[in-house]
Amino acid sequence: MTELHHQTGVSKAWMWHNLRRYWQRGMVENTLLPDFNRCGGRGKERAGTGRKLGRPNAESRLDEDLEGINITEEIKRYFRISITKWYNKREKRTLLEVYELMLERFFLDGYELVEGKQVAILKPRHLRPTFRQFQYFFYKENDVKETYLKREGQRRFNLRYRETEGHLKYRDFGPGSAYQIDSTVADIYVVSRLNRKWVIGRPVIYMVTDAFSSLITGLYVGLEGPSWVGAMLALENAGSNKVDYCKQFDIDISEEEWPAMGLPEIITTDRGTEYTSQYPKHLKKTLNVELEPLPPFRPDWKPIVEKTFDLIQGLYVKWIPGAVIEREKERGETDYRSKAVLDLYEFETILIECVRYHNKRYLPSYERSPAMVEDELKPTPISLWQWGIRKGLGALRWVTKEELRMNLLPSKKGRFTKDGIRFAGHVYTCVTAEQKSWRFRAKNKEVIEVEYSYDPRDTSIIFLRHEDGSFEDCYCLSNQYESNKTNLIYRYEEEIDRMAYEDQLSRTGQDENIQDRIILRAKNAAIIEEAKQKTAQATKGMNQTDRLKNMREKQVIEKESERQIKSWTTRQDDLSKEKNKVVPFHKNVTPQEDRLQQTKADLLRRILEEDEES
Repeated sequence: MTELHHQTGVSKAWMWHNLRRYWQRGMVENTLLPDFNRCGGRGKERAGTGRKLGRPNAESRLDEDLEGINITEEIKRYFRISITKWYNKREKRTLLEVYELMLERFFLDGYELVEGKQVAILKPRHLRPTFRQFQYFFYKENDVKETYLKREGQRRFNLRYRETEGHLKYRDFGPGSAYQIDSTVADIYVVSRLNRKWVIGRPVIYMVTDAFSSLITGLYVGLEGPSWVGAMLALENAGSNKVDYCKQFDIDISEEEWPAMGLPEIITTDRGTEYTSQYPKHLKKTLNVELEPLPPFRPDWKPIVEKTFDLIQGLYVKWIPGAVIEREKERGETDYRSKAVLDLYEFETILIECVRYHNKRYLPSYERSPAMVEDELKPTPISLWQWGIRKGLGALRWVTKEELRMNLLPSKKGRFTKDGIRFAGHVYTCVTAEQKSWRFRAKNKEVIEVEYSYDPRDTSIIFLRHEDGSFEDCYCLSNQYESNKTNLIYRYEEEIDRMAYEDQLSRTGQDENIQDRIILRAKNAAIIEEAKQKTAQATKGMNQTDRLKNMREKQVIEKESERQIKSWTTRQDDLSKEKNKVVPFHKNVTPQEDRLQQTKADLLRRILEEDEES
């Protein structure tokens, strides 16, 4: 080292520095190159020296006057004004559009007439900032989070762009810890079960999912919603035995295939009116189930049920005839609503099959806990649910069907009439009513107040609520219902739809009756007026006494004349003669009388032929 120092004149410190660098960096020649990554003063403002900063452009190599300009404080002020005015707005202009608007506003060289219109002319390219300079300034000075807030708004930012903290599974530690419930309008049109010619619109789907296992625990499909009736029926389904529920749709399953039965500790909801009203009060007071309403416009806080809707509707529903087509209907194309073929019963059957698939499908994004990994647990909703039940996790509550009806089913108050309880166009009675002769007492002016609950999915039965809190089944007595009884179980909304349709037909029929009566009166008035004229002409010069004289004798003459005209024997003789083609021979008859008799015979023959045809 000393010898090299004397021979070259290079300091020992410099040689030791490079030699150590050579050894540390892999002992290749490139290790002795300068550290270019440390050049430039990253993050520090560079003071201009009169020449343009940054890489020279291609034009400046040919002409030094075209090298461009530096970004001064005045130009930065233009940048800030343009970004605030055009970029940080809900219109969501692109950065390039904002750059062009800025040039048009602050870097003009004048105006010219082009085809009779005044057009702004920009300064030459080397005298205005480039888009790259504008872009560099934007990302250097602006906070991306604040930019998204201003462009998207707080609601959309929280939904799509905010940072996430934690995971649902760390709070919902077992089956039944928390359920998520939500509703959506199905992307399909259905037909009525009463008349398949009627397209009745799009049904509402309510779905209840378990936050821990993603298992679908409750389902409701119908026309109730968004309302407490739809939510109530979904929760009632979540707390009921699914084997009995599937039997209504001719689907045989085992309890292990859909094991969800019970109510959770917490139900996560949105701020729909069905959850903020007074209807869910018994959930907290009696069943000890807490409702957890989310802030407005935050569906990302119940992502499991939201994603379940997307999965079912996106993968299955959109391929069913009558499904909503997102693209615009082309001219001459058939309206997709007219292709509807499923009724509510059939559509719910399809959804049950979708639920069965979902509950056993593999969840690739589910983060298993160390205990799950140790037990080699397959992340499917059914496996996760059963694993959590075996480990004693969660807070699932089992309730009886009577308790669910007491606290969930909608109720009504009314009177027990002489026919029974009137509901949905039918009348109902029960064993208690028959034993205590309520119908007899009501018919004899006694007022009997009753309270009853009903299941909107099945109007064949209602439930009388006794004062001690118990329920009693009430069966239908309506003659109309019994005469038209089938194996179908009609929903409450279908009965209401039928009653509304009958009312509409009744109103239309009454309007037609009014019109027909008006026509009838007009015809009768014309006949009466003609009769008046004939009678006035026939009785001209007669007084009242002459018209009423010998009324009985006149009646006998008229009766004999009517008998001859309407005599059945005469008509049959004429008919048989016509059939046998017998032409009578009239003696001593003038040609005029013969033609008159032939005309009468032809008229009688036509009358008889018309009677036979009718």
